[in-house]
Amino acid sequence: MPSLDLILWITTAALSAVVLLRIALARFWHNPALRGLAVMLSVTLLRDLLLARMSFPAHSYTVAWEATLPVLLVSHAYAAISAYTAIAAMYAKIGRFAIRLFVAALVVAAILCAFTTFSWELKRITGTEAFVRWCFLLYRWVDGLAAGGLIQVTAFLSLFRKPFKRMPTNVTRHAALLAAYFSCQSALFFGQNLSGLSGIITVQHLAFTFIAILYLGWTVLLSPHGELTEPWPALPSAVLDHLNDRGEFAAKLARHAAP
Repeated sequence: MPSLDLILWITTAALSAVVLLRIALARFWHNPALRGLAVMLSVTLLRDLLLARMSFPAHSYTVAWEATLPVLLVSHAYAAISAYTAIAAMYAKIGRFAIRLFVAALVVAAILCAFTTFSWELKRITGTEAFVRWCFLLYRWVDGLAAGGLIQVTAFLSLFRKPFKRMPTNVTRHAALLAAYFSCQSALFFGQNLSGLSGIITVQHLAFTFIAILYLGWTVLLSPHGELTEPWPALPSAVLDHLNDRGEFAAKLARHAAP
């Protein structure tokens, strides 16, 4: 493994372990979003340790990378769903609407991916590299859908529906970091699929540097105070009286207008 690749691998692996330690020491396990993050990082770290024992050009490395990919992607999906669950839990009586909203966001993300990049990637899936490029495509789609769905749902709920309590800062910061993480991975494998298997080394280095920064973000920005959720501040009594007066006035108008 080249020296810079080794440095970046050690850095990202160490920082992911630090995030896991942070979650454990701060007892963030009760937060479903951060529990999903811990599962994803644990799977990622174990997979990286397994692959690190193999030589990169060797056939055994490729087989191990492909064989462990489904487990990794399931952990990514679990982290995304866990983050959305934590966000949706802050909205009163959202019920089945939450499921429909998340599915609709995934459909929109899938359509955007299909009509913007899918045809380009399919042209590259040929020859002896076909299977590994299908794996790249699968990786890109899962993370692209996770990022797109999470971004759309968060934006929709923040614009059109208000939670009954203030959103815990740990949840909002984690959602932003996770969406950035999935977006980075999706962009990396999109570029990988459009180039040679070793044709975007600089982009890979930039992506892993960005991921290391995200790990630092999870380490620094998550806090015990960020787990707290508080009701919205009560309105002043004068404002409440004014609203009540307007409500009573509207009710009187409705009664007089009724036949």
